[in-house]
Amino acid sequence: MKITKNPFVTLKEYEGDIFLIADDNVFHLDGIGAFVWEKIEDDISEDQVVDLILTEYEVTEKKAKKDINSLLKNLNKYNIISIH
Repeated sequence: MKITKNPFVTLKEYEGDIFLIADDNVFHLDGIGAFVWEKIEDDISEDQVVDLILTEYEVTEKKAKKDINSLLKNLNKYNIISIH
């Protein structure tokens, strides 16, 4: 499964918080979400994103996979990324 950012998404930072704006939707990113957004490049795989999390944070692979899968589903739901 490959991930591609929507090129029309706007990133806004307000008082240290990161927001993604797509169409009429606003999506707030927490620390790990912001890290993932920064690291996503076109056609990166979910496994590659998990590997990035595992190298940056102290978290189990199982938890990283679960959390990344949930994040990516939400981003896809709001048309912020496409998963193909």
